[in-house]
Amino acid sequence: MQLKESLVIISGISFLLLLVFASPVPAQASDTLVIHEDPSNLTAWNNPPFDYKLNMLMQYMLLSTYDIAIDLNNSDYNSSVMHLNELLSTYEDYRVLLFYYNRSDPLVWERFLSSDVLIRSITMIVNDSYEYNQNYKLYSSYVAEGDMVNATIYGKKLQGSYQNLTRSNEAIVSNMPYLLNAHNDTQIFTHPLEQAIMLFDSYAKTVNDQEQTIDELLRTTNLTIELNKNQVAVGDTLILSSSLTDSAGNPLGNSKVSYYFDERRVGDALTDESGHCSLIYNVTGDSRNNQSVHAEYLPGSRNIVPGISSRVWFEVIEESTSMNMTAEFTDAAYGKSINVSGTLKTINGAPVSNRSINVSLGNNLTGSCYTDNDGYYSYLLIVGENTTSGISSLQSKFKPAAESKDVFLPSVSEPIPVEIHRENTLLTFSALNSRYYGGDIIETYGYLTTDGGLPVRNVSIGIFSDDRHLASCYTDEAGYYAASVPIPYNISQGSHDLYAAYSQENGSLYPSESDRITASFDSSTPEILLNSTPLILFAGDTLDLNGTVTILDQRPVPGQRLNVTRSDIPFGEVITDANGSFVFSQRIGYNESPGLFTVSLVTDDDGLITKTTTSAGTVLIIPADKGSIALLFVLVAGVSFILVLVATSIDRKILSFIQRRIKQFTEVEPVVLVENKDGVIADKFRPSVEVFNLDAEIAWLKESIASNDYREAVTRIYMASRQIFIARGNRLPSSATHREFHDLFIQKYSLLSKPISLIINKYESIRFARQNVDTKDLAESIDKLQEIYESLYSNKQNPGDREL
Repeated sequence: MQLKESLVIISGISFLLLLVFASPVPAQASDTLVIHEDPSNLTAWNNPPFDYKLNMLMQYMLLSTYDIAIDLNNSDYNSSVMHLNELLSTYEDYRVLLFYYNRSDPLVWERFLSSDVLIRSITMIVNDSYEYNQNYKLYSSYVAEGDMVNATIYGKKLQGSYQNLTRSNEAIVSNMPYLLNAHNDTQIFTHPLEQAIMLFDSYAKTVNDQEQTIDELLRTTNLTIELNKNQVAVGDTLILSSSLTDSAGNPLGNSKVSYYFDERRVGDALTDESGHCSLIYNVTGDSRNNQSVHAEYLPGSRNIVPGISSRVWFEVIEESTSMNMTAEFTDAAYGKSINVSGTLKTINGAPVSNRSINVSLGNNLTGSCYTDNDGYYSYLLIVGENTTSGISSLQSKFKPAAESKDVFLPSVSEPIPVEIHRENTLLTFSALNSRYYGGDIIETYGYLTTDGGLPVRNVSIGIFSDDRHLASCYTDEAGYYAASVPIPYNISQGSHDLYAAYSQENGSLYPSESDRITASFDSSTPEILLNSTPLILFAGDTLDLNGTVTILDQRPVPGQRLNVTRSDIPFGEVITDANGSFVFSQRIGYNESPGLFTVSLVTDDDGLITKTTTSAGTVLIIPADKGSIALLFVLVAGVSFILVLVATSIDRKILSFIQRRIKQFTEVEPVVLVENKDGVIADKFRPSVEVFNLDAEIAWLKESIASNDYREAVTRIYMASRQIFIARGNRLPSSATHREFHDLFIQKYSLLSKPISLIINKYESIRFARQNVDTKDLAESIDKLQEIYESLYSNKQNPGDREL
């Protein structure tokens, strides 16, 4: 009777354990303060204040600005580009937060505008500096080699880059106070920005010194240019005059001077004994309406510094144009052509050459051509299938692109009405067989022509089964088409009408449909090849099934739906890919029904594949995690072992032995108080710990405060809190971050979460956010350190003794 009662009790306990360990445990929300190693990782914050987010991002932007200023002064331009990318990334986060949360706040909007100006200016100065540095390296190498021609070319480029750098630096310096003023009422540490202003100014002076030497080199030869007029028309004469002297003002005679419109060379001239020369230029129609011109002097020796004049500008007056057009025919049909021609001239009758002319019919552009030297153009319009039928307006248009700055204004011809006749089409269709299975290929072909026998080229032909579209193909130059059309498996079995169709709505051809061919579609029995399935699945495991679906000739079945069942209960579905393969994966949850199930795959019976059921095997589903089941097994095994002992004659001896071992490990030896060598009574079993002197630590902290070393004092307070934690007998790895230390501390001493959080927050602000602290912050941190110390050691035998 005793054994039977014991078995009943043990069975009840086992059932309760199964309920406890096999049930999912809901996640608990944590109210613990979150401390972060990286304050810029906003995704991990637990609802931090919005202003704090913005301030942290702005702080990183100011630090990146400071880093960029240092990079430029150290000529580390690659590093400046890297820090610029960091700045732009942080600014993007700042901008998104600003617009998402607080775009209507005037103060926040002012901060955004000031930071936006700063970002733009810094981006310009970094990019310009990178370009300036590349050109300066080439300039210096050419000077060292004595190649003054190339040195002058790059010297001119450096002058342009220098002007851009100067403007960017002025923008930074002028907008810095605006940015500082917008953040006066925040806790942002603005010292890096103030330092950056001085560094940018120092960098500008360095570049200016380099530019002085470049200017001296370029002044070695002086070349000027003048124009007789600043406004001309096409066909006018423009006189370009120059003067060439050396650095002392002596004329350089018999020297060749070249003239350029933008970068296009238009002519050369030789200087006379007085260093003067001129070039007469007739303004052509390919001139831009706003044109620059400059002169260059290239000496015979590359060791002599060449001369490059400044650029001067002149305006070419825009002129109106007129165009006419004629058409060879005014009516046509598919495949016929219409010859369109005409002329483009100015209103004064001068031909306009090398201009693009667009020819349109109705609202559709049909093509384009170019005018020749006489302004004449010609275009052959061929009526295609998409040419709109009916009466439409044929017209030519001249419209230069806006970016070309053409001196000639747009014009259009008078429209000519043209009628396009719509023609009927004839479509043939052939198929090689009349009986097919799913996956078979229908070889189809045919021709598309007009009623007059003209082949219809390059148009789309659709292949259909009844009203279902199966495939498309295109006709060739002879109007011939051919298509290999696979029979889909999800089409119904039985008789079907196969045919081809040509569709056209508003073009020059009517749509047509071929004669129909009757074909028979028969079903096939599929074969499902599966991998092996697991025997046991626990909660969190996945039921993975993969394999292929083929028909008897091993042809894959694509697009086939497979229904997955567990003992005839739907469990999911999967569709095969183009190769007939499938992969099914379903996670086992904690709410699944436990038991032994037969997993099967069933094909749909709605096409050319017959309904087939394939067993994937039997699986035992246990809706509990493996760890819980293992623990349950150990407990049940232990209880069963005890039952065996109870039912046998050796139970008393074994149980007595187990009780003695349990008592040995669970009873606590009485505390023995002993007197140490200093006569202090101490607990015999108190663990050996490191010595920590709080009074000495506080005295050292006061010395740091007196020397204004606040950042080191805050770090020292944080390290002292770690030492107190360790001295209390707690384990703390030396590699533990301040976040991990915080979590361990409040898990052990939850009532001291506020003082330890304040100490760590102060440490984090000076360590990662680079913020300043004052004496008030330090005093508060020291008070919290004392509070922690006294709370943990208030039960000491001698409260006056500060050492452990």
